[in-house]
Amino acid sequence: MKKKNIKHTQLLVLSLLKGEDMYGYQMILELARRSNQTFEMKEGTLYPVLRGLEKIRLCGSLPARGAHRARAQILPPHP
Repeated sequence: MKKKNIKHTQLLVLSLLKGEDMYGYQMILELARRSNQTFEMKEGTLYPVLRGLEKIRLCGSLPARGAHRARAQILPPHP
């Protein structure tokens, strides 16, 4: 099995998703809140991180109900 290299930004996102499924904008606000507004992740950073985590099957997205947004979630381990 190939070892996965996890980057700091991926760890931040996964730590948020560990607690609950979240929308991207919600993650940005929560990261800023937890850091007392000293860390600000931009959308241009967050969404590529989410796509990368989806690609290596560490997170996925839940379909939105009546909106164009989707919530991210941690995926269960796969064999």
